[in-house]
Order: sequence, then C-alpha cells, then structure tokens
Amino acid sequence: MTSEEFEISYCKGKREAMTCFADWLRDHIKVATRAIDDGLDKAKVLERTLEFMAEVADRMDGKLSKEPMLISKEVNEKQD
Repeated sequence: MTSEEFEISYCKGKREAMTCFADWLRDHIKVATRAIDDGLDKAKVLERTLEFMAEVADRMDGKLSKEPMLISKEVNEKQD
C-alpha cells in the first residue's frame, strides 16, 4: 500500500466514524424530541433516551463483533 493509498484509507475510515457518530447524535435528538412532544416529564425523557442508547450500543457491539472489512483490501480489489 502506498502512502497515498494509506492516507485515503485513513481519511475514509475517519469520515465513516464521524458520520456514524453524527447519525448517533441525530437519533438521540429525535428520541428526546419525540418524548418531549409526547408530553413526558424530564425523568421519562431521560429514561427513554437511555433505553434507546442501550439499544444502539447493543447494535453497534453486534456490528463490531463481526470480522472487519479492511480498507486496504478494498483498495487492492479496485486496482485488479
């Protein structure tokens, strides 16, 4: 892998991580906003948000437990 390919792979991975985190934030904002719109009190909003955070964490753990697709393999496959 060349230094340029490494840099591209690193930037791609960093961008993906930032995109996932932004999506995570938006999801939690939606959950809290819906709870507030439903007229729930602060304790219930917190409870609902924490429940959703636990669900998302479990989903992420499931994805992370799988074998990773290495970016370097993607780069090499595109060259072939």
